[in-house]
Amino acid sequence: MKLFPTTAVLLFLMLLLSANEIGPRKVEAKLCQYKSRTFFGVCVSGNTCNQKCQGEAFDGGRCHGVRRQCCCYRTC
Repeated sequence: MKLFPTTAVLLFLMLLLSANEIGPRKVEAKLCQYKSRTFFGVCVSGNTCNQKCQGEAFDGGRCHGVRRQCCCYRTC
């Protein structure tokens, strides 16, 4: 009879810990990054880079790296 409360507690803890894995999972889309073909020079304004990338049919763009290149991105 002393085994029942211990087993019940262990079962309850296992159910409680596994409850996080049962619910819906959030899936984030992967972003692929490409160097802009129409932006030339040093990227200072992220807004200008973003507009150029959208003109190239990408989702958007941003200045990236030490060399400040305009990099366009889209979901893969």
